[in-house]
Amino acid sequence: MAAVSAQQLRSQGQALSKDTPYTCLGYLEQSFIVFPLPVAERSLRKQAVNPKKMHTIDWALALPFVAEPTVDVGKKLETAIFLHWRRQREDLGYLAGEREVDLVVNRDRPEQLINVAYSVTAPRTWAREIAALEQGAARFPKAKRLLVAHEHATRKGKVQAVFEEER
Repeated sequence: MAAVSAQQLRSQGQALSKDTPYTCLGYLEQSFIVFPLPVAERSLRKQAVNPKKMHTIDWALALPFVAEPTVDVGKKLETAIFLHWRRQREDLGYLAGEREVDLVVNRDRPEQLINVAYSVTAPRTWAREIAALEQGAARFPKAKRLLVAHEHATRKGKVQAVFEEER
């Protein structure tokens, strides 16, 4: 099932205000079905202006809302890592920009920058993920960096931290 926009529903004669999608999203958030993840900025204005990254309690719930519903194992792993941290803390965020960092622990004063990838066996993927962490570390030099991957060039088949550096 493909995602349906508010404009498509209106064109079919459905009564829909511009606030309805936000109201529905609010209900899903209150029910702990979706978790909006704000950008990791100290400024509340920047958090409000930047789009939120959405995580669901179960990755399969998002399948009806994507254009091509395929099982992206990288997104499944990212959801699992997010939910692990969400059970422990609520002060999570992400870094947006040229290179995205998937998860920031303590969005006001970042303690840890985490990227998640299913496989980093390809050199380009490894370089992309590490570059994002390095760019984040340039902004937040005291934050630990962590890359979580299922497959690494030297070991396949286990979820592992393949790159972790403390400063």
